[in-house]
Amino acid sequence: MRCFEALIVVMLLCPLAPEWAIPKEGSNVASVSNRDALTNRYLENTYALLAKYDFRTALQKADYILTREPNSGRAHLFKGYALYKLERPDEAIIEIRRGLSLLPNQGKEICAVPNVGPEWTYHILICALQDSGKVDEAVKSVGEAIKIYGDKSIFYMDRGLLNSTQKKYDKAVADFTMFIKLEPLNHVGYFNRGRCYVLWQKPALAVIDLEKCLKLNRSEDGSTYAILGKAHTMLGRPDLAKKDFELSNKYSDVLF
Repeated sequence: MRCFEALIVVMLLCPLAPEWAIPKEGSNVASVSNRDALTNRYLENTYALLAKYDFRTALQKADYILTREPNSGRAHLFKGYALYKLERPDEAIIEIRRGLSLLPNQGKEICAVPNVGPEWTYHILICALQDSGKVDEAVKSVGEAIKIYGDKSIFYMDRGLLNSTQKKYDKAVADFTMFIKLEPLNHVGYFNRGRCYVLWQKPALAVIDLEKCLKLNRSEDGSTYAILGKAHTMLGRPDLAKKDFELSNKYSDVLF
């Protein structure tokens, strides 16, 4: 099951030789060798392909760059992201970890995933670890990511989902609560905490979160109604549960 993914518009590219320098688009960088400039153009092209979801071509481009510059941290990160999206998580883990090890500060300033912040490189690593069944490593990577990037909401969502999968509901609720603290208007936090409360046999708390989720999410969500129906059933409210399940069937084919 893929980890939670969302879109935030951020773009950080590095049009120069050193891996760690990332001047803003349009800035002037002097004394760049022809080899460095050509490698950088290949990197920019690869990034553009990732942004267009052309992961196969991006993978080919990254491989070509690595034949020229085997220690290009960004190329390894780009390759890792492409491999992950091509459902090759084990290979993605190797490439992402290699890229992070080659970059100063574990690639803290490098944006490898288009349209989001640089912290999403670690998010993809965490997802790849989960998809490979390496849940304990994924949880450990969340802790590493928080040390590097600080309190980024995506990491608490990642760890909450991992803890929920392992039935560590108390820890999952704590993570989702932290996500909500950081993003109080994001309905996804309330949805996941509410779902976790149902699994944890705490339906009254689930109802509060799921109703908040529906209030924040203006689009009708069949999955939320399905889980809310389950909570109302657990509370012995068959009329409300029936209404919830009817709405769930109306908006999506969801099975809890």
